[in-house]
Amino acid sequence: MSERLAVFPNRPCRVAACHRRHLAAGALLALVAWVPPPPAQAQRIISTASDLASQAAAVRDSVTRRPRPEYRPIGLPLGQLFCSLDVYDLPEAGDADVVGTPPAAPTQLEPDEPAYRPFGLNTGHDSFTDSLLLHPRFDVSLERDDNVLRSSSNERDDVIARFVPRLDLASDWLNHGLYFYALADLGRYRDLSSEDYSDFRARIEPRFDIDANNRLRLGAGASTVHVPRGSTDGSLEGPAPARNNLGDLSADWIYKADRFSSQLLFRFQRVNAKNNAFITRDQLDRDVEALSWRAGYEFAPGTTAWLRPEISQSEFRLSADEDGFNRDNRGWTLLFGVTQDASAVLFFDVGVGFLYREFDQPGIDDFADPAGEARVLWNATSLVTFELAAGRTTRVVESSTSSASIDDSINLKAAWDPREHLIFDASLGYTDSDYRSVPGNDRREEYLRGRIGVRYLLNEYVDIQAGYQYTALDSNIDSDDFKANVISLRVNIGL
Repeated sequence: MSERLAVFPNRPCRVAACHRRHLAAGALLALVAWVPPPPAQAQRIISTASDLASQAAAVRDSVTRRPRPEYRPIGLPLGQLFCSLDVYDLPEAGDADVVGTPPAAPTQLEPDEPAYRPFGLNTGHDSFTDSLLLHPRFDVSLERDDNVLRSSSNERDDVIARFVPRLDLASDWLNHGLYFYALADLGRYRDLSSEDYSDFRARIEPRFDIDANNRLRLGAGASTVHVPRGSTDGSLEGPAPARNNLGDLSADWIYKADRFSSQLLFRFQRVNAKNNAFITRDQLDRDVEALSWRAGYEFAPGTTAWLRPEISQSEFRLSADEDGFNRDNRGWTLLFGVTQDASAVLFFDVGVGFLYREFDQPGIDDFADPAGEARVLWNATSLVTFELAAGRTTRVVESSTSSASIDDSINLKAAWDPREHLIFDASLGYTDSDYRSVPGNDRREEYLRGRIGVRYLLNEYVDIQAGYQYTALDSNIDSDDFKANVISLRVNIGL
């Protein structure tokens, strides 16, 4: 906090006063910093403006991300669950430093970090299991949606209740790390019970601190999820939401020494699209792989020039569907850019280059065009943050006539915390999607989403959120157009 007061000398010292406990964490609001196209419409092949950015000083100090430890759940040491077995010599519950908040795993290494040992426990932990912190959480929300089916001609309004129990497990180690989460997302509709869904997700991420300059993070996840209405072609919409089973693997190697930095990232995802009543979706089964390498050189304090090549491919397990349509495609991107991270006030990451995509289906022209991405974050004052994210990306789409689209997107976001425990946010996003289709099946979509919300941090266990969201899809296929308004109220309870 002393650093923050040095950056913003006119900020009232609310920490020293009785409001010290209002240092709440707005971590969940960070998830809306980038507004993509409809959530399950596809997986984005090329990440936009995210490499090596999460540890930037201005990002860490923004309204929605700055540390607010007094409102972060402290977690429960796993070892305490076994104390009745007399296997572990656990300290008394009142002892100092028994429970603590697991530090966020950094994505960049600092030269002055302590030497890495094969393993180490933070002080205050008497056993290995005691160094693993459980964070149980339960979210419940009510939503009023005036167009549940995302239809232009059959608008149906309803009230949805969502229940999201979640369990996180995070290590509190001196070096290396382990993170795991599992959750269920249960949606129940008051009138349209055919829209009810039950989604499940789980993921594990071990981190290996190889030495003071190298860090390797691995990941594996599995999920079964429903496909939200309006996120696919109308011809793929059935009497109930479709479902996808997904599995993914990732490996992220980060190197940092002196002025040179490097990030090598591999991602793999397998999608099994389940049939939906009378609608066959086997043609959407696919494997998506992407490999990117970003190399940077800090030529001035806080200013880094970088180069990032990336290759990716989408391979569908059916060589062609029943209409003879081949969906396989592959491509590459090359970007050159600069990152500015010299203060807690301004951060930007801008890159320009070229994007190429080729398709196996005869009649679909290869795509070759300039590309770019940009992310700008400005802490205008200690209470107000503005963000801009923009870029050209490639997506795998669930469509009967296309396998991928080229998206040009821009998103603006603002956040304001007039009180340490009260956070307002607003965002506006626009995406222009060019579906790569055979002649005669041209598809072009414009997607608009706006949101305003407020979050009240009651204490370290409970926060309350309310929001309004407007979405609109304008397609050259008139039957796929829709507009929707959603009002929501959400309560998050965590330990």
